[in-house]
Amino acid sequence: MIKFKPILTVTLNPAIDKSAEIRHFCANTENRATKIITTAGGKGINVSRALASLGLKSICAGFAGGASGQNLLRSLLLEGLEHNFVFIQGETRVNLTVRDPKSGRLTRILEPGPVIDKKDLVSFRHKYQRLVKQSDWVVLSGRGIGGTPADFYRELVTLGRKAASKVIVDTSAGDLLAALKGKPYLVKVNREEAQSVLKSPLRNRLQLRNALKKLLSLGSQQVIITLGAQGAVATDGKIFCYAICPKVKVRNTIGLGDALTAGCVCALSQNSSFRDALAFGVAAGTANALASVPGELDRSQLGGILQKVIVKDF
Repeated sequence: MIKFKPILTVTLNPAIDKSAEIRHFCANTENRATKIITTAGGKGINVSRALASLGLKSICAGFAGGASGQNLLRSLLLEGLEHNFVFIQGETRVNLTVRDPKSGRLTRILEPGPVIDKKDLVSFRHKYQRLVKQSDWVVLSGRGIGGTPADFYRELVTLGRKAASKVIVDTSAGDLLAALKGKPYLVKVNREEAQSVLKSPLRNRLQLRNALKKLLSLGSQQVIITLGAQGAVATDGKIFCYAICPKVKVRNTIGLGDALTAGCVCALSQNSSFRDALAFGVAAGTANALASVPGELDRSQLGGILQKVIVKDF
C-alpha cells in the first residue's frame, strides 16, 4: 500500500471567517442575523478542508496571532486539520460575510490583516524549508501578508522546487507575477485575476486560449483559469481543454476555487491525467457550492457530479 506524504498548504494571511444569514439585509438600520457560522478561513485552509473531505492529509502553515489567531488554531484542531503556524504579535484578521437568503445577495467585509516583523519572517522561512521536505505537493494560496518582500512568492516556489515538491499557486496581482518567476508546477486563477495580471479582456475562446499560453510562457507548467458557473479552461502545454460544470442549486459561492484546487491536487497526486484531474477538480468545486462551509464537500455527492462534468478540447 502506497503511503502518501501530507500535502502542505500555505495561507500567509489566514482569517476567522464569520458568516451571518440576514433576511432582507439593509444598510443604515439594525439587521438581525438568523444564523451565524464561524470557521477558520483563508484560501489554503479551505484547500486543506477540501482535501480532508476527499480523504487526504495536509498540513496548514502560515502566520497567526492574537486572540483571533488562537481561535483559528483551536478551530483547526477541532476540525482535525494539522497545522504548523508561526505565531506573531499582530492580530489575525476577521472577515464577515452577510448572506441574504431572500435576495441571494452576498456582502463581504475583509480585514487587511497584521504586518509581520523580520523575526517572524526568518522563523517562517526556517519552518517552510523543513515542511516542504516532508511534502511532495505544496499549495500556496491567497494574497501575501504585510512585512514580506515583494518577491516572497517567487522565493517560496523556488524553495519548494529545490525540495523536489510540485508547487501549485493560487494568488493574484504582484504575488502571482512573482510566483510565476519561480516556475510553479501549476497556476490556478479566476478570470478576473487573469485579466488583471495580463491586462487583457478574456471574453471569448481565442482570448482565453491566448491567456493560457501567456501564463505558460511566464513560467507555469500547467494553468487553470476558472470561469465561475461556466466551468474552467486549462492547459498542461500539450492539450487545451474546457471543463463544463453541471448546474446545481448553489448554497455557497465562497471557497469553490479552493475546492477545485484540492480536487486537482488529489487527482494529480494519484497519477490521474491532466484532463481527468481538471474534471475531478471542477466536480469538487461544484460539490462545495452545495455546502455551507468554504472548502467543505460531501463525497457521496461527488461521483454523481463528476459524471455530469463535460471536458472538451479547447
